[in-house]
Amino acid sequence: MRCYYNCKYIQSKGTKGIEIYMNDRRFIVFGDLIADCYYLDDKLLGMDGGSSRFNVIANLAGMSCKNSIIGGCGNDKKGKNIVKKMKELNMDTSQIFFRNAKTKAYYLSVDKAKLPKITYNCSKKSPKDGKTTWYDDNLEDISYYHSKAKDNDVIVLDDLDELSLAIINMFKCDKMLDVGKTSQLERLRDDQILGLKNKIKYG
Repeated sequence: MRCYYNCKYIQSKGTKGIEIYMNDRRFIVFGDLIADCYYLDDKLLGMDGGSSRFNVIANLAGMSCKNSIIGGCGNDKKGKNIVKKMKELNMDTSQIFFRNAKTKAYYLSVDKAKLPKITYNCSKKSPKDGKTTWYDDNLEDISYYHSKAKDNDVIVLDDLDELSLAIINMFKCDKMLDVGKTSQLERLRDDQILGLKNKIKYG
């Protein structure tokens, strides 16, 4: 897990400061759950929760940090499976709600031509029937997320899309960004990048 932390706080407090900061905060993530479905031909090999921001929360939960997943998923097998696995990882799922809908899914099929090396062909359509349950926008708006966040929370982000930028600008609490996503800065205008100054903590 690679993330930005509150650099000034850590520099002034040292390693102990990291522990205090992480133990004192609740790390939260917004958005609809995503199912990563792994296939070989048309046979389902396994299923797991997708998106790096949820992976960050899973790692933090493993370090006994307070956390919460705030979002929704379908009231189907995929959604229930993801929530079950999150609970097993000590992720707080109490803010997840089920909808009468299909869970957003991403399909990863083993590329047989590259075996024994395991690589995947990725798609938003099922390799079994060609259907998709993918949708681009979260089904809750930013005002809903705002009502759930506390000033002492730390919001985990893995994107710099329109919603993420709105969260960065609107929410008072700290934010942390998955380091692997910083390449997305390249698609922002100069004024947007400058606008992020002092709103995301760097380390």
